[in-house]
Amino acid sequence: MTGVNSWKYKGQFKNDKISGKGRFRWNNQKEYIGEWDNNELSGYGILINKNDRYVGYFTHNNKHGYGATFYNGQSALLGKWKNDNIEGNAILITFIDLEKSNNYNIDDDENIENNFQFIKTQKGEIIRNNLDNEELTKFKSSKEYSNMVLLYKKKFYPDYIKSIEKFNNDKNMSINNNESGNI
Repeated sequence: MTGVNSWKYKGQFKNDKISGKGRFRWNNQKEYIGEWDNNELSGYGILINKNDRYVGYFTHNNKHGYGATFYNGQSALLGKWKNDNIEGNAILITFIDLEKSNNYNIDDDENIENNFQFIKTQKGEIIRNNLDNEELTKFKSSKEYSNMVLLYKKKFYPDYIKSIEKFNNDKNMSINNNESGNI
C-alpha cells in the first residue's frame, strides 16, 4: 500500500499474501477489519479513519457496492459506492436526536424515516440535497432502496455499534508489529 510507513496486521494469509479475514492498522491513523484478497481490501469490512467509519463492501482497496459512512456518531451516509465514490440516490441519516432518545429503535421504520434526507450524488459529491417528489416516490419503491434500508438495519448499523464497543474495549490489541513501506 502506497504511503504506508508502519503497519500491524493480524489475520489470514494465502500464498504469502493477505487473503481472508484480518485486521490491519497503518500509520497509527487508519484501521480496517474485514475481508482481503491478494493484499487488497476486498469484500465486506469496516474502515476506520479517525472518528469516521465506513461499513460496507470493497473491491481492489476501494469502497464498491452498498455501504454506510458514519460521521463522528452524528450522521451516516447510506448508498452505493463505485470506485471509492458514492453514486446515485443516497440517504443521509441524522443521529443527533436519536442517540439521546431512549425510544430509538433501529427496527422502527417510521422513526428512521423521520431522520432520513434523500439526496442525489455523483462521483462522490452531493449534487442535490433533496429528491423531488417524483424521484423520491420512484426511489422509495425501488429494489435499491429496499436493499439499502435492509442492509443498514440488519448489517451496517449493528456492525457499526459493535465496532465502537470492540474498539473501546480493545485499544491495546496485541498483534505482530511489522515495519514496511509497502505490502
